[in-house]
Amino acid sequence: MCGIAGFLALKEQASSPFETLNTMAYPMRNRGPDAYGSWIGPEKEVGMAHRRLSIIDPTQDSDQPMHLQGGSLTIVFNGEIYNFRELRSQLEFYGHRFLTESDTEVLLHMYQQYGLDMLPMLRGMYAFAIWDRDSRTLVLARDPLGIKPMYYSVVDGKFCFASQVKSLTPLLDTYTPDPAGQAAFLLWGSVPEPYTLYREIRCMPAGSAMIVEPGCEPRIMQGETVSDVFAAAAEQEVTQDWSERQHILREALMDSVYAHMIADVPVALFLSAGLDSATIAGLLSERKEGSPETMTLGFTGGNIVNETKLASEIADFYGLGHKERYFGAREFAQMYEAFVEAMDQPTIDGMNVFMISRMAKDFGYKVAISGIGGDELFAGYPSFRQVPSMKRTFQWANGIPGIGQTFRWLSAPLLRRITSPKYAGLLEYGANIQGSYLLRRGLFMPWELKEVMDPDMARDGLRELEKTGLIGLRLPTSMQSDDVDKMHVHILEMTMYMRNQLLRDADWAGMANSVEIRVPFADWKLLKILAPYIVHGGFTKQDMVATPTRHLPPHILNRPKTGFAAPVRDWLSAGFPGEKPKRGLRGWALHLQKAFAVG
Repeated sequence: MCGIAGFLALKEQASSPFETLNTMAYPMRNRGPDAYGSWIGPEKEVGMAHRRLSIIDPTQDSDQPMHLQGGSLTIVFNGEIYNFRELRSQLEFYGHRFLTESDTEVLLHMYQQYGLDMLPMLRGMYAFAIWDRDSRTLVLARDPLGIKPMYYSVVDGKFCFASQVKSLTPLLDTYTPDPAGQAAFLLWGSVPEPYTLYREIRCMPAGSAMIVEPGCEPRIMQGETVSDVFAAAAEQEVTQDWSERQHILREALMDSVYAHMIADVPVALFLSAGLDSATIAGLLSERKEGSPETMTLGFTGGNIVNETKLASEIADFYGLGHKERYFGAREFAQMYEAFVEAMDQPTIDGMNVFMISRMAKDFGYKVAISGIGGDELFAGYPSFRQVPSMKRTFQWANGIPGIGQTFRWLSAPLLRRITSPKYAGLLEYGANIQGSYLLRRGLFMPWELKEVMDPDMARDGLRELEKTGLIGLRLPTSMQSDDVDKMHVHILEMTMYMRNQLLRDADWAGMANSVEIRVPFADWKLLKILAPYIVHGGFTKQDMVATPTRHLPPHILNRPKTGFAAPVRDWLSAGFPGEKPKRGLRGWALHLQKAFAVG
């Protein structure tokens, strides 16, 4: 895991290429404290910078930027390729020779052998850039689930890219707020791709490749998407025998979990009392090569649900070493400035990941495993029940033009005083899956935005979001499934909440503490194996947690889902007396809106 940056001159440059690289690399110093490298082409038209967190082949031989023998290809790479050893063996069969034991060098040779056709062969989390000297082409790629970020901007005649938004903003003489990005943050609690808070900076779409050539507009080529996987899965026939399905599930989960343990440094496991991380703990306890130490956060003060006792019990049950640490309002106040400074884009979540990553760093770990993605695969969120139910209840409103807006206009002033203002939108948005999902996951509702941001910007932002499908989210319409609405919720949770909030928070909050967070449930190979079974009958959390050989005791298996979230609302009120408590995390969102104000 690392931080990468670079540029390609699209026309004659006005600024120094050395200054450009150094400016982009400095904000990423915590992403890669082990080594810093930079390279500028002989004609100074292209440059790359890399901050390294050494995990696989931590020798200096694997520092980046890395060049293919002869210098025809140069790469900077952020992430991990979990099947790099298998790919290396294939390449050696074709005559390729290697100088290091790194996955970075494998990527160089894969591109030399296959070009962009290599992307479907990669298993991992990645964002990388390759300069092809002979074709004078810069190629960028990002993993299909969007685990690793890649941002880009055109500045002073240069196409610039980086792992962080905050690496690109210093290059801009002026930057302007993006209405869609600003509005989307208040709608969802995070900024969904391809937007950022700034018009001048964009996020490269998950699963895409980008081709950049001097004198040409950058071209984005979209690869297979989550929607594509589920649509294809609907056409496949699978067994309905439970024992066969369970065997397939166990083998697929073990394969993914074990693949994510590949490292030349120790690996920890973030363990809550939830079933996702408990399942990973159980599977890893069977690993012959050794099991990781587990880590748990506890929160102090108020009526806070603590998971430390049960997490410790799970670790003990599976024979894993265990550490725990407690945080409260005082620690939040002490950590607040560093937390917001590290936050690359505003998000209403992330404090829990930041804290446990700090804990991992303090205990000397560079790598940790997380259970992110389990709820999305195994329908663990209430949204899998509530969103389809809401649609069934209110879909009759589709047949009465204007009834939704009329009900909202009449009821909103009263409802906002006595309950959630979302209820005013039940008839307007609850009649379809996309609108119901917005009601379930949304922070502020579209009609409220003009009250919490500039009204003109809110109007323009909503118009753009509707045009690109981030309101009224686009879903495959021809999918054949036992439960199409539920499949759509799987797609929405994976591509909205998981991608734009959970995975992004894991990236910036972990890397701010020089810790790489790996997510074996968010694995492209695993998704493609399980998708046909999810579409035809589905798996449950109980199926998932039954995959380890030793099954957890009933009082852990059957406890209600609590989630793993820091009580930021309570801490914000305690640590910042001027902040007025608001429903849910709305107050925290408005607090961050001020902290990230543009202009």
